[in-house]
Amino acid sequence: MKKGYVEGYYGKLFSFNDRLKLLDDLGEYGLDTYFYCPKEDPNHRLDWQSGYSEAWMNHFQELSSNAQSKNVEFIMGISPGINLDIDKLTQIIKSFINIGITSIGILFDDLENNPAAETQCECLNKIAEIDPNLNLYFVPFVYCDHQLNKDNASKNYISYLADNLNQKVNIFWTGPKVVSDKYKETDIKRWKAMLNHNLYIWDNFFANDYCMPKIIIDDFNHLNPIKKADGLSGILMNGTGIYNIDKLLQEIFFQYMQNDNFDYKKLLLEKGFGLDSIYSLLKFEIKLKDIENLNNDLNNYLWKTNSYIKNDIYGHLHFLNFIYKNKISDKKILKRFNII
Repeated sequence: MKKGYVEGYYGKLFSFNDRLKLLDDLGEYGLDTYFYCPKEDPNHRLDWQSGYSEAWMNHFQELSSNAQSKNVEFIMGISPGINLDIDKLTQIIKSFINIGITSIGILFDDLENNPAAETQCECLNKIAEIDPNLNLYFVPFVYCDHQLNKDNASKNYISYLADNLNQKVNIFWTGPKVVSDKYKETDIKRWKAMLNHNLYIWDNFFANDYCMPKIIIDDFNHLNPIKKADGLSGILMNGTGIYNIDKLLQEIFFQYMQNDNFDYKKLLLEKGFGLDSIYSLLKFEIKLKDIENLNNDLNNYLWKTNSYIKNDIYGHLHFLNFIYKNKISDKKILKRFNII
């Protein structure tokens, strides 16, 4: 099973130096996939037809070469749904192949006006024929159960893809919801049968582009039911776009996939972040009573400690302090930040 990282969030854009460091981290931790598809790269989606400058193509060539040297698959993502032009898309993909990139991801997610299922299939199937050695990945317009169950049109869309896409196309799915905190092994069997293609999980558990400034540093227990599931080809973690946080999460991810008994809190303690008393304030689901009970510890951490990780979680912790001091109880706000 493949395991790796997705640079696929909104609101952040890594530097190429950060990406090279992330590739080093992936190699160090034994993770084997890097999917490049940041929404804030204008040439990825909004202005995809313009293609990339020579300087950017040189950077991508370096990333691809660096990834290969570390046995990491570098997937170059393109989101061509805005004014789809299959011939232009083919031209751009061939330019990536010419610099050594052998894995391409096509994304039709999160667009208001998407091409029809028939057009998307035609697009993917033509790309699949460009090169017999091309690895092809796909993020469909409907990519989780919550979207699937909205209406019959969504079900018909997925059914058409399942029946008509080239079998070499690998499909990403985010689980029961866009941001899933629970999976079942039976889900994998159902999704695999429904999609009729190789299935990859795009896990948004740690992504924070919908709830900034929240930062999640937690275990990966939500993946426990599926991490060894038959029929699952891979799990990729969508990150935060904050290098130090994502590096730490990659290490936790690797250790967790290797060891069912791995304790991430022990790792945090070993790294000297000083988070051992307030780690519960960084979990996916935060208890309001913990914010209240740990407020002294929270203030001590905010005003009396220093660490490089503190710089990245400061806004999140300061927001929790604001919640406590102002007795915020609005259910919509608390729900947005998974505070219960």
